[in-house]
Amino acid sequence: MKRLLVSTSLLLSAMSPVFAMTATANTNVENGLEVQSINRKIIVSVVDKSGPIIGANVLVKGTQIGAITDLDGNAVIDGVPSNAVLVISYIGYITQEIPLKNSDTKVIVDLKEDTQTLSEVVVVGYGSVKKSDATGAVEVIKSTDFNQGIVSSPESLFKGHIAGVQVTPTSGQPGAGASVRIRGVNSISASSEPLYVIDGVPIDNSRSSVNVGGDSGLSSMTVNPLSMIPASDIESMTVLKDASATAIYGSRGANGVIIITTKGGKEGVRSLSYSGSVGFSQPSNKIDVLSADEYKKYVPDASGTASTDWQDEIFRTALVQEHNVTFSNGNKNTSYRAALNYSNQDGVVIGTGMDRYSLRFNLTHKMFDNRLLLGLNATNTYYKFDNVLEQQTGGSEGGIINNALKANPTEPVYKADGSFNEYAQTVRNPVAMAKQMYDKSRGDRFIANADATYFFIPEIFSGKVNIGYDIDNINRKAYQPIDSKAAENVEGRAITESNRYSNYLFEGYLTFNKTFKDIHVLNAVAGYSWQEFDNYTASVRAEGFVNDNLGANNIGGARTQQASNYQERNRLISFYARVNYNLMDKYMFTATVRRDGSSRFGINNRWATFPSGAFAWKIKQENFMRNVNFIDDLKLRLGYGITGNQDIGNFKYSQTYSIDSKQGTSFGGIAYPAYNITGIANPNLKWEETAQFNAGIDFAFLKNRLRGSVDVYHKKTSNLLLTIDAIQPAVSSTFLDNVGTMVNKGVEFTLDAAVISNKDFYWDANFNIAYNKNEVTELYNNKDIVYGVVSGAGAYGNTQILRVGSSIGSFYGQKFVGIENGKEVFESDERTIVGDALPDVIIGFNNTFKYKNWDLTMCLRSNMGVGVYNNTRAELAQGSRLPGQNTNLEGAEFYKAGGGGIVYSSSRWVEDASFLKLDNITLGYNFSLPKVIKSARVYVTAQNLFTITSYTGYDPEVNNTSSDKDVKAIGIDYCSYPQARSFILGLNLNF
Repeated sequence: MKRLLVSTSLLLSAMSPVFAMTATANTNVENGLEVQSINRKIIVSVVDKSGPIIGANVLVKGTQIGAITDLDGNAVIDGVPSNAVLVISYIGYITQEIPLKNSDTKVIVDLKEDTQTLSEVVVVGYGSVKKSDATGAVEVIKSTDFNQGIVSSPESLFKGHIAGVQVTPTSGQPGAGASVRIRGVNSISASSEPLYVIDGVPIDNSRSSVNVGGDSGLSSMTVNPLSMIPASDIESMTVLKDASATAIYGSRGANGVIIITTKGGKEGVRSLSYSGSVGFSQPSNKIDVLSADEYKKYVPDASGTASTDWQDEIFRTALVQEHNVTFSNGNKNTSYRAALNYSNQDGVVIGTGMDRYSLRFNLTHKMFDNRLLLGLNATNTYYKFDNVLEQQTGGSEGGIINNALKANPTEPVYKADGSFNEYAQTVRNPVAMAKQMYDKSRGDRFIANADATYFFIPEIFSGKVNIGYDIDNINRKAYQPIDSKAAENVEGRAITESNRYSNYLFEGYLTFNKTFKDIHVLNAVAGYSWQEFDNYTASVRAEGFVNDNLGANNIGGARTQQASNYQERNRLISFYARVNYNLMDKYMFTATVRRDGSSRFGINNRWATFPSGAFAWKIKQENFMRNVNFIDDLKLRLGYGITGNQDIGNFKYSQTYSIDSKQGTSFGGIAYPAYNITGIANPNLKWEETAQFNAGIDFAFLKNRLRGSVDVYHKKTSNLLLTIDAIQPAVSSTFLDNVGTMVNKGVEFTLDAAVISNKDFYWDANFNIAYNKNEVTELYNNKDIVYGVVSGAGAYGNTQILRVGSSIGSFYGQKFVGIENGKEVFESDERTIVGDALPDVIIGFNNTFKYKNWDLTMCLRSNMGVGVYNNTRAELAQGSRLPGQNTNLEGAEFYKAGGGGIVYSSSRWVEDASFLKLDNITLGYNFSLPKVIKSARVYVTAQNLFTITSYTGYDPEVNNTSSDKDVKAIGIDYCSYPQARSFILGLNLNF
């Protein structure tokens, strides 16, 4: 151990300047300060309770005079000014300032350990806990550690920072959502997304849209609800990963919980600040298809004379900008913060983009000698979303990206008269699709909660009431003009859609917190929660217009109109309790129980109980560890609990009907449409339940320079919901039932290191790695379920399989050998598992460097052992595309060899999508302008700077939104909107 400390000291010394000043009796200027040097030498000995500290920084305040302590903990400083103040600092210790007397020649400084990291309070469900006392797997990321740059939604802020948390964008389109998986996929047909809680309000993160599909050519993409929260308003995000931490949320905790805390005012701090950025984005990659010259080599009689790169025609350099103004103030009774945000992101595909205007106000107020605490958090966001048909799931003629890939490169975009060149029936002009069609959504979201806490016994017993309200109104208008390819056969098409999502919350709970005889600490919480979600949608589809003058504002002038509307409501009522007991600050016990009742389940299983228990042991506090000086913290955590998943949609348990307006009868001249039964009732439908065991160790070594944790977990999800065949005769061929089981097990490792820390240079690193193994262990009659429908012209078959003993997302097909005489050759006609869409390992590596006023941060991410079914390449590689449609070199050679169609369910299209990404790199400079600006920072950021991968699509991270047999596809890539590479210049000012 001594050798390690010596090596550390030498490394620190090598990275630090050696400071010395020759003693003189003259007046010198140091950093603008006039000081008088005297001829003396100061010896500073820096120690702690264990002995000398090697590598501590000793600096004369306000000057550049300083040194670093040697192997004996001593630092020798010459030329010390009179009346000087020494600043002594070291990682893991509280910085001290020591005033010197002119007679001092030797000073001994006893540094105290900085326990702030361990005593840091983290927000958990219905309360908070010291980080050192946490018994569950809880990770916190603060705003200072967020990823920088363009942030369209909060999920991307912590990407790569937390072990076991995988964030995959659903699309590169501004405002699109992201798939977040905490410790793997937990469900087959229900959602695997975590629960989001914003300032104590659980929110509904699902949105729907009219999906017109096919030749109608309109996107079904919706705006991500979380994109309504500006990153600049978020103070911290807490991720609850294991059942001990999430059980307090019961039926919504199986997929993990993410608690978002927004910023508020601080006592004694008045601040006016501005932060802004401007930059541009470009597609990070293009797919290789034939150029005009290459196309003519394979199709010599091509009639076109142009040379068009259709991807370049639909892609663009997009402007991005964001501006924030905040004002905060606070005294001992009242604090508040007001923030105004504007964000504009143009998409890298023409015709796409998002604008957001947001206003937030947070307030806290104390009354009656701090017995009553009042709080208010409110935000109102207005947003605009410009959309195009991206094309992820097919359609007879495809979307904008699909058509850009298959358009003939010898054809021009425009005809000689300036109109769009629609040269073929099977290919649509992608530029026309973006510029002719109007598809815009406008929304207004308001989220607020007000709470009141009253201390019946100060600091011991309190009651809290929290009332929350969340409403999101979205209006969409889309119009396809009369001369557009998508609507030429119907003489124009318009769609209007109105959506209203409402969320009402009432909660009340009691908290008891008391220490007995200095060794017993008891914290107990018990409460009640009522929450209701109400979603309403109305839409009108109209066709047949006389002209395009009024577009979607002239629905009544269309030849035909088809209207639809629906309303869904669900309610969750809960009782919950949690007890934390701490004995001698060594042994900690947590017990949690929640009783939930949900309207989403059958009448026989509407209520369920979700318990958990956890134990933590601070091993470092034991007598046998107190003298092990290189270990600063060592804690063992054990936890087990059961949580649920109620995110299955509404009315799944009930018999459902559809109205057939073309059938029915009439009485007395009144027409009565027919009702068809479409779903079989299942009163026994119940919750999916996840039982999870977690064992973890938290550690800190070498004066807290190395900190981290290791967690091992085993999750078993039972009562999985699956659509199964109904026994005939029946009114429907299938119904929903609880028939499956799935297991996730894995290991997570996190290491934070203060690699270098001295007066001028600082390097902090975070490394996290997680391994997860998913296995389906039970299905209905253990029968395979084949799903994952492929997309594209002429495409057929399924590419994925659910099979007992294999992972969800397993690819299923024939094993490809090669091509002989224009035909694909396979090992056999039998299909088998040929890959897996879930990564074996996910890695994050984050670094922060600081040199004087400069700072540099970077985030590297990697997924390993993951496959993607490249549906885009499969469609391009068909030999039948030529002549008439473009293809890639693979398809052109297949055509040349006499090949035609291809087998979609094949290992040929399953590619290794492992990657290493430099997600984010930011270089900043900090400065101030006295009496004007307290602090300022200018920075440049590059996002998605490079990706190292063998995958041939736009990006190896894909999350196709298609589903089949109520099973959501994983890892199928079909003409996905490409991810952007962005470059940002930003400025932060604090007045």
